[in-house]
Amino acid sequence: MARLFELVSICLARAYAMQGDRGNSRKAYDEFFTTWKDADPDIPILRQAKAEYKKLTATASAAASASGKKQ
Repeated sequence: MARLFELVSICLARAYAMQGDRGNSRKAYDEFFTTWKDADPDIPILRQAKAEYKKLTATASAAASASGKKQ
């Protein structure tokens, strides 16, 4: 079972994402993944975090592409 402090970074990542702060959200996700790098990849919270991160980075890439096309 994860200790509470090991889950703080995922909570921060989600909070930053909800605020639209992609930069800090990505940093918090990266910290979470670093902490959990040796964990079983099938742990539900880790799988969920990876899916959220993928969505966050895909959204950021799409936004960057769209802003580049408008110029």
